[in-house]
Amino acid sequence: NAADKAKLLGAGTVFINGVRLLVPLRLAAALALAPTVEKGLKGMGVDLKKEESDAEEEGQKSGPGSKNFEGEWADSAEVDNAKTFSFMQLGKNLAGFQKNRDPEGPPLGGPSGLEDLSSRLPDCPRTRWDSEEVDIESVQAQYRGEEVPDVLTIEAKEAIEGDELEWLRANREDLKAKLLKHGAVLIKGMETSKSGAGFRRVYEALDLDVCLDPIHTSGLRKFAIEQDGIYEEVNKPGLRQHYIGLHNESTTNRTAAFGAFVCFMPATEGGGDFFVADGKKILRDMDTAVLKELYDKKI
Repeated sequence: NAADKAKLLGAGTVFINGVRLLVPLRLAAALALAPTVEKGLKGMGVDLKKEESDAEEEGQKSGPGSKNFEGEWADSAEVDNAKTFSFMQLGKNLAGFQKNRDPEGPPLGGPSGLEDLSSRLPDCPRTRWDSEEVDIESVQAQYRGEEVPDVLTIEAKEAIEGDELEWLRANREDLKAKLLKHGAVLIKGMETSKSGAGFRRVYEALDLDVCLDPIHTSGLRKFAIEQDGIYEEVNKPGLRQHYIGLHNESTTNRTAAFGAFVCFMPATEGGGDFFVADGKKILRDMDTAVLKELYDKKI
């Protein structure tokens, strides 16, 4: 119901922005209390300067790059400064944006140094619906009468000889044709895509255009490297215990026609599997009566 949707959207917007307004108040309170807390710690005999010096020495012993106040890696002073406090950065964080989010440092690394896409990403194309007058039984019969191929897996070390980017450029039309046929193409073991900068070069070699995530205004998904148009997966501590089931990377209004995904580091505590469902197989295998009811009710 359009009216109900509008009410929900309005109520959600008011609630989210109301909560965001509390963040500056909490920050101001923390800044105001800082001198009092410092005096109290000194009164307890805590040597803050010594702890700061120890922390700096510990940071020098760590791996490449340095960590900012959020405990995130920064490969350069420029990236680190982008994550220290400023009112501009506060505004970006309140709006749900973050320049680079790299919680483990290597192997993601810093920006590629190519053209900065931060302010150049367009909205995804509008969703083109083709859902009218679908003959469910006829479509099911079509898919049941033909072979629906599985996800195509390509072992990079076996298929690619020489430069990986050159191979992608030479085979991109064939890869796109296979993508349409199989629904998904998994290229395993590529070296170039093991860093964020390399991943950008991969999708440019495939001639894939980038756009803003269809749900970028929700704050659920932030940039891993904004300059290269690379998002990270939904990474909210409050959602760690929630199961994120199968879903489309699209919305009613906006849809990315293609998507490129990469794993920079396997999950360290189990899980992390990336799995896909074949829409054609779901349509083929569902009970016809149930499918027709869902279609008739426009679900």
